[in-house]
Amino acid sequence: ELNNWNKSDYYISQLLSYDNPKYNHEMWIKIKAFPFKEQNQEYYSIQILDATKEHDRQHLLIRQASDIKIRESQLNQITKSTYDLEINILSCLLQKPELMQKLILKNKHFVKNQRLWQFMKAFYNKFKTFDIQLMVSICKDKWQIMNYIIMLLDYEVTTHNFDKYQKQLIELYEESKKEKWIIEKIYELA
Repeated sequence: ELNNWNKSDYYISQLLSYDNPKYNHEMWIKIKAFPFKEQNQEYYSIQILDATKEHDRQHLLIRQASDIKIRESQLNQITKSTYDLEINILSCLLQKPELMQKLILKNKHFVKNQRLWQFMKAFYNKFKTFDIQLMVSICKDKWQIMNYIIMLLDYEVTTHNFDKYQKQLIELYEESKKEKWIIEKIYELA
């Protein structure tokens, strides 16, 4: 590369690997050349710089990007599972309202179906049951609540697994929180 340099513009090489037996690790260098004239004489300043830190930083960013991609894929899978578990739980509650007494979940655990959860919780707190006709009649968007109810009733769940569903949702919520935190930290480091 240096032999092909036009000697009128400055030149900066790509990172070059340099193996020196005196070092325990591979060293990366960068060559910079600058032309200048002084009293009709042409001179060239050629610097050989240690670019090992720059190389390591570039490769760290590549590894971090790969790690973020993997973690975001895991987070997407968690989100899909979270949605299914939330629907399972809401379906159990609709089919067997007395399960509200065994509910250990908080609002924060309903990530994907927050509006439906809030509606069902408020309805139960007021009426102490889930009366489908009453639910539809008091809801502003009757078609939407009817679609939700039909979906929940069509979902094949076993109400005996209600406690298991809750524990799984809490675990997924915590795992999701951890993955989001790790992704944020990787972005901060990048």
